Amino acid sequence: MNLENRIEELEKQTKIQRLGIFSLGIMLVSAMLLAMTSQSTDSLTASSLTIVSKQGKPVINISDEGLAFLDAKGIARIGMGINPEDKSVGLAFMDDNSIPRVAIGTNDAGEAGIALIAAGIRENISGLTWPAEKK
Repeated sequence: MNLENRIEELEKQTKIQRLGIFSLGIMLVSAMLLAMTSQSTDSLTASSLTIVSKQGKPVINISDEGLAFLDAKGIARIGMGINPEDKSVGLAFMDDNSIPRVAIGTNDAGEAGIALIAAGIRENISGLTWPAEKK
């Protein structure tokens, strides 16, 4: 096989690949349009949702208490949540025993703060703290 025949063969393969990619694009757009025009009113209702890895281990847990990112052992390492009673919002970074070590939060009154727990730091970082300090 000489160089010209090899180039012609490559050109044919390129044309076939372009046609295949174009066809896949058309099918993708068609599927998206069909999904967007669907009049389905179904919804998913659940009290909690757990996302698992390919190995079947839980990695994310979502419930009415909040959102937790889990490590390989299934222990919560990052947690986020909203307290419906006082409208406070918080984010916590936890150690390998799921004990909060860094907490960040705010409440409906505009008070906010960051706490480093068991880190040897006991000073307020700035301004108001959360929860509100007693005066």
